[in-house]
Amino acid sequence: MSAPPATSGSPIKHNPLTGYESRTTSLSTYRGKLNKAMSGFFVGPMPVDQFLQEFLPSSTRRTPKIPKDEFKTVPINGAEDSMYPPFMKIIQDRKLIPNYKIVNTSHTPDRQSVYNMKPDPTIYRDSFDISGGATNFAELELSCELKPKESYDAFRDPTPHDDLLTFEFENTTKHGNDTRSQIAHYATETLARQHRSFFFSVLIAGAYMRFIRWDRAGAIVTERFNYRDNCHDFVEFLWRYTHLDDAARGLDPTVRRATEQEARLARTALHDWKPQQLDRPLVVFTVPGIDGKPREFIAWASMTEPDTVTGRCTRAYPVFEIASGKRYFLKDSWRASDLNPEGEILKVISEKVARVPRFLCGGDILNDVTLTDLFVPGLEEEENSNSDPAGAQNSATDDDPGLFPAPPPLPDKRNFEQWLCGNSWSHITHRIHHRFVVDFIGRPIKTFKSSKQLVQVAYDAYTAYREVYNLFKILHRDISAMNILIDAEGRGVLNDWDLAKEESKLKHGRRHERT
Repeated sequence: MSAPPATSGSPIKHNPLTGYESRTTSLSTYRGKLNKAMSGFFVGPMPVDQFLQEFLPSSTRRTPKIPKDEFKTVPINGAEDSMYPPFMKIIQDRKLIPNYKIVNTSHTPDRQSVYNMKPDPTIYRDSFDISGGATNFAELELSCELKPKESYDAFRDPTPHDDLLTFEFENTTKHGNDTRSQIAHYATETLARQHRSFFFSVLIAGAYMRFIRWDRAGAIVTERFNYRDNCHDFVEFLWRYTHLDDAARGLDPTVRRATEQEARLARTALHDWKPQQLDRPLVVFTVPGIDGKPREFIAWASMTEPDTVTGRCTRAYPVFEIASGKRYFLKDSWRASDLNPEGEILKVISEKVARVPRFLCGGDILNDVTLTDLFVPGLEEEENSNSDPAGAQNSATDDDPGLFPAPPPLPDKRNFEQWLCGNSWSHITHRIHHRFVVDFIGRPIKTFKSSKQLVQVAYDAYTAYREVYNLFKILHRDISAMNILIDAEGRGVLNDWDLAKEESKLKHGRRHERT
């Protein structure tokens, strides 16, 4: 199996959930905000059998048979770290994770994470060398969070007498909030430090276990089960996971580590944007070409990184293309399916408007979409809803195809009616992985050299906005100081068109979006 490419930028910078907050935010403050941001994005409790069937295909190799109460030696209601040795020993001795190893990372922080995080026992590939530090979010495969008491569970399961529509699945006690924000933080760090479409984790609270699958739309959580009384589902989970290929475990097959020769060339070309940690590996992105042939671009340092699990989760890189010998800018994000692809917007407007990034190549990554949204109701209605109460009677543009193709139909929903808790899911959006490259690398407007240049840059951005509207009737809808850049000639460029929309389509409303 190939090693997952780590991200090529600096460690994730936690500006908690906005671009304007202090980078010295305390761990408790950050996790409190992350817990609030993730509220309502946990979908469950899914039956364990359905979770395994949906997300982890069976292995052709027979699952090991062990006593169902094999994990009864793992203590509960005591010290948390007393759970680790027997838990790890059973997994290793019973050979439940071939070609992988489980490591106690609870005492060795990841120095490349802002908060020096130390997760509980973590599963890595056997090939990972832990001599440089046992904890590395850029390399971990499976995260296990162990809590000694049931009261620390991040979630609650309904009884047969509870009304699923009104039942609160998230455990909002202090212990529940702390656990939920902790596992969300680990998922955030993992998805930011690796190139992944999704990520699995395991949560244990006392004698009970849950499986979780995280993607950019939310997280699907199983019902709890007593793994000390019957560990067969846990054994099946581990066995299936460790026999999946890279893509089935969530790794992005369109990103790879750069070769030594590629890295040497790119370090020279991208020296002006080198990361703080110079030993960061360089990665190669595959991007759809205009002619249908893929192009490869090498990245070293990310200029933006996501600080939460859900949303657009934008990453942006200065990149180098060996084939052309030129430097460009690559943007990688998860777009809402009902919004036009930013690359397509730039392709259209950059042909006639000067002060916007010039589109080079890119598009949606084939078959790379979120799945969490398929297990909640109501998205079809929201996608097709009209925010104007009068509906089509007040619209003269319903039959207007516009400049861009209509979004593809949403995937079919899966079975969830018998177990889903909650009644408000419109915020969970179907997302599509989108990546494109532009022939422009700018610098922030805050780096202006004089008041004259500042005025010129702002005027250039306004001119771009006006020209795009006059020519195409497209509105940017997200103008801020962060989206106005300065080019090499000291002129302004209006950037970030991912929320742009044709004026005729505004009646369909706008989603709340998070970068």
